[in-house]
Amino acid sequence: MDGHHDAEHVKRSVGRVIAEARIRLGLTQQELAERIGDVSAQYCGHVEQGRQNLTIETLVKFARGLGLHPRELFEEPESMEPLPRGRPRTR
Repeated sequence: MDGHHDAEHVKRSVGRVIAEARIRLGLTQQELAERIGDVSAQYCGHVEQGRQNLTIETLVKFARGLGLHPRELFEEPESMEPLPRGRPRTR
């Protein structure tokens, strides 16, 4: 299996898409956790870093919290460069 389809790459990619969507919405990890309901900001951070293996149920919760269709979480992220620290800026 090539590196773009192994489980670790998919976890990192999905996490990055979640992070990018959260930042576009101007949300902190805490605010996203509150939208989702039964997850913590720390859990959101682990997901965004690709360190958390998500269930289908949790993927759907993240998608809903971000206003996305679950399949959108599997699209290629805009970048894999490090994300900016601090509160996201809204336009």
